[in-house]
Amino acid sequence: MSDHDPDDRQPTVYSAIVSTELLDDLFADIDASAQHLQVRIKDRETGLSSDSPVSLAEAKAAVIKGASAQMRYQFQGQTWSDTLQWTPEGIRLVRCPI
Repeated sequence: MSDHDPDDRQPTVYSAIVSTELLDDLFADIDASAQHLQVRIKDRETGLSSDSPVSLAEAKAAVIKGASAQMRYQFQGQTWSDTLQWTPEGIRLVRCPI
């Protein structure tokens, strides 16, 4: 008998490096198709997160300037978490269902 429950699987995590053009598409798609639950940014210099949610436009501008952003939203009945963070390779998108 196993202690592992097959229905207790970890969610699939998707990760990619995105160009600024794909970043534009990502924000446009979320804006057009998703219900926004929460958008927050984290300043690259100070490491501090925003105290209150920000708009998608504010998050996009902040990411372009080097900040990180986390967006939680619903799309087609599923809640998702997208994190955008600068890395040496470029802007990394990490997406997972929550």
